[in-house]
Amino acid sequence: MAGTESFLEERREILRGLANPPVNGIDYVEIHMAAREIEVHLVHPAPGGPGGIPAASAQITPAMLTISGGDRLRDVEIIDLDRPDPDVLLITVAELGDFSIYTLSIDHPGFDVMLRDIRFSFRATCPSDFDCASVAGDQAEVFDPGNVNYLAKDFDSFRTAMLDRMATLVPDWQDRQIGDLGVTLVELMAHYADHLSYAQDAAATEAYIGTARRRGSVRRHAQLIGYNAHDGLSAKVFVQVQMAGNGSFEASDLLFLTGTSDNLPALVNRDDLEVDRLLSEGVAFFEPVDLLIRDTSAPGQDLWEPRPIRLQQSANDLTLYDWSDARAVLPRGSTSAWIVAAPGLVLEPGDLVSLELARDPETLRRADADPTMRQIVCLTEPPVPAVDRLSADLGNVDLLRITWGAEDALRFDLPVGRLPAVADGGAPYMARAAGNIVLASHGLSLDEDEPLGKPDSDDDPERDDAVSSLAALNRPRRFRPVLRRRDISVSGPLRIEPGLSSAAGLQMAGAGQPVKAISVSDGTGAPDWQAVSTLIFARDTDRVFVPETEADGTTILRFAGVETGGQVPDPDNAMSARCRVGIGRRGNIGAEAIAHVALSGAAGPVGARNPMPGFGGRDRQSVPEIKLAALRQLDDNRRAVTRADYERLTAEHPDVQRAFVRTLGHGSWTTFVVAVDPVGSIHAGPDFLREIRAYLEPLRLMGQDLIVEAPRFAPLEIGLRVCICRDHSDSAVRRAVEAALGAGILPDGTRGFFHPDNISFGDPIYLSRIIAAVKSVPGVADVVVDTFRKWRSADTLALENGVLQVDPSEIPILMNDRNYPERGVLSIALWEAA
Repeated sequence: MAGTESFLEERREILRGLANPPVNGIDYVEIHMAAREIEVHLVHPAPGGPGGIPAASAQITPAMLTISGGDRLRDVEIIDLDRPDPDVLLITVAELGDFSIYTLSIDHPGFDVMLRDIRFSFRATCPSDFDCASVAGDQAEVFDPGNVNYLAKDFDSFRTAMLDRMATLVPDWQDRQIGDLGVTLVELMAHYADHLSYAQDAAATEAYIGTARRRGSVRRHAQLIGYNAHDGLSAKVFVQVQMAGNGSFEASDLLFLTGTSDNLPALVNRDDLEVDRLLSEGVAFFEPVDLLIRDTSAPGQDLWEPRPIRLQQSANDLTLYDWSDARAVLPRGSTSAWIVAAPGLVLEPGDLVSLELARDPETLRRADADPTMRQIVCLTEPPVPAVDRLSADLGNVDLLRITWGAEDALRFDLPVGRLPAVADGGAPYMARAAGNIVLASHGLSLDEDEPLGKPDSDDDPERDDAVSSLAALNRPRRFRPVLRRRDISVSGPLRIEPGLSSAAGLQMAGAGQPVKAISVSDGTGAPDWQAVSTLIFARDTDRVFVPETEADGTTILRFAGVETGGQVPDPDNAMSARCRVGIGRRGNIGAEAIAHVALSGAAGPVGARNPMPGFGGRDRQSVPEIKLAALRQLDDNRRAVTRADYERLTAEHPDVQRAFVRTLGHGSWTTFVVAVDPVGSIHAGPDFLREIRAYLEPLRLMGQDLIVEAPRFAPLEIGLRVCICRDHSDSAVRRAVEAALGAGILPDGTRGFFHPDNISFGDPIYLSRIIAAVKSVPGVADVVVDTFRKWRSADTLALENGVLQVDPSEIPILMNDRNYPERGVLSIALWEAA
């Protein structure tokens, strides 16, 4: 029975797929018991009507229809025939048949011999305690499964199980030689069974984050629990371009690369580069970053325009001026310097300048210069011109005072003096400055488009499987092309607010929202498809896709389906992709690693170098790292319920050192008052408090009020008598003791004892530590503490116990500022050792 029905269904599929069918056939019937009607559906429109099959056949009449069979009610009479649809016959019968099987026949010459009859039951929808498709006992075939190994999972076990079964079914077949056709067929089936078994196991494995092995699967599981895995980040580097002339360039005009094995010249033609060979040799390519500046000409609109790369020959080397003092030093923390105004030199806010130690202060050799004493600064103001008219050996010298922001404050003391003579023949300066600095990103934009093919029609990766006809079971494959190139860059343009740019800010910018450097075109002239991290928030008009990078660096592009966000690709358009390659820590090159500049249709640059190492390069997360980070995030309680929660979450803000929380009960609700201790300062201004309030707002529970306030301070009063050594100056020792117990940064880079980051809410102050800090100062022989208490307090208990306790809501401070005695007072009396 099952075999017959399968044969008839396949025959219907063949008839349905013919372009010019010579015959028609019955597809299926529906019974309408209340109306005593049988709805007969044909494979093609009924003959004799519009579009009827066969075309020249006569119309079907009631006399051509017979219903035979039945047990109690036999040979049901047909009383009417209607045609509601071209491929439907509606038959009305005199009475309904019984529960047995009937046969409907159409005696028409245009119907297929095998499809002119169909078996049905009038009572198919009646409830029954048994399976209506069950076969009578005398017709059922006895199936003997034999000794089948249902635990077979690999090739060998499948092969053994099949050969054992064949020995039962075909006992005369005894040949087990490898060359036998039967053995070949068995091994072929075992091979495919092994692949199917592996696919089943792999599908079950990828269903859980704990067992998934593919990086794409783990990435999606992590997204479901709120963790976004990163695909790495392309490194950046500051490059100085040597110019022979002046010019303005776009980012696509320049390309920098590290040293090569074939010793290319400093200036090369971009069209002559063998890109694939150089990439295989490990050569790193760097392209200038598009710096987008806000367009202030249209108030109220968020418009950005690229900042052109302006390079000039006079900025190749900038001379730091020493004012005729060979011992001149640009001190640490400086935000300005004097340079000699070269002819034609034009500097503007936003230009980058490199400050570098050129010679070792001891040996005066260029080769011995410390490469870590280099820094990039970003000019924030137009240079101020001046003239030195007192230079004895240079005459009148035209100068420019350049200024940069506090974020770029000089991190070291930079000697800038001019030497009278040098033996190596180089420039006789202890330090040098250089302009024409360009921020570049690791990666190479490929010129050719990679063809992706056409999407299959009716492509819906999210469509549920449903029972359908055999012709519809051949579903199209999902459009998920795999890029030929690996290690796609993750970077993007940087947006810089006018007047707020700094070199330190450029090093951190762009790391928060990385973008995969892939664009897809469909050749219609419409906007390119852009990469996003998820399709959940995409609209059906957005031309977006999700790039999924596997562990080996290959990237799969996943487009939207009918029921998911984003626009569905048109199957009539061939897709192509253009990408940029280069990512990871391999882009964190060392200083002076860039040796070549490649041009394409531009002129002016003659060489390039990177005075400082590359930075920011980050490898993509591995599968174990994603699993660990995602599961660890589940344990992170990002809700503030108790005081401890508010203290913990507030302290996670990068600008907060610690927080103290108290509660105010109002009967039906509670107010949490959060006092914050800012990092590096005691000042918590209104803007800072509003920022912390906005940071905590999403974390508080409903029904709780939140107040963020500045901390309460406990100013201290400390009086010391310090015995100094006879060979030390009184003023120098006093100054050193005040610095050791001060709130600033010491010359060696360490913090003073009462620096705001050393002390926070409720910290006790131990007298022994103060004495140890004072005795560590060179020139101090002994110290006696006379006063150790809170400011304007007469309590001597702290001096007797050796520890000064403060309230948990207070921060002890001692700023020793004469203008603000309420911030703590330090008094020092000196006497000289005998």
